[in-house]
Amino acid sequence: MDLAALSVPGAVLEGARFVATAARDVRIRDDALAGIAGPIDARLAAGIDDVDVAFGSAGTLARDVNLIMFETACNFCFWSERPEDAWQVDVGGTAVGGWYGLAACFNSAASGGMPVWDAEWMARLTVGRAHRLFAGIGPPIPLLEQRVNNIVEVANYLLQHHHGQALDLLTTVGFSAPEIAATIVRELPSFRDGA
Repeated sequence: MDLAALSVPGAVLEGARFVATAARDVRIRDDALAGIAGPIDARLAAGIDDVDVAFGSAGTLARDVNLIMFETACNFCFWSERPEDAWQVDVGGTAVGGWYGLAACFNSAASGGMPVWDAEWMARLTVGRAHRLFAGIGPPIPLLEQRVNNIVEVANYLLQHHHGQALDLLTTVGFSAPEIAATIVRELPSFRDGA
């Protein structure tokens, strides 16, 4: 990939405008936006709780930021051809899949003493450990080896450049969202998911 051609827009609206204008296979139906904006606005006005965002806590801000970084590294492709073949985990008696299932796995592992926030531990993540981390109630999580590769890539990057701490990365770029995105995309090939 040509890194010189890689850029992250400074503003979300600019990037969204570009994608909406250039998209060939997907389009936004302006006539349908009002119908979905109302329920979203009402949901946000009601408040967001842990179930909505699904982030747990590993006990400290530094651990939490690492946890989120590792979760994000493997938050992709949960699809299956048939709904009954989808990967899911049991969360309090409810089958949960996708992002919420992934976050539940990390939260459960962290509260159970598995150091899923620790870059040194995650740099040594194996497929066997990942099977335990993402153990579900049906079919296995798809693309497990790629998820492991992504986590190990992030862990090694943090160890080599940021003392194993994603919080150090955030501090280095002044907590600027565009700078964080640009740095991650530039430094971590697994995050280069371009439109």
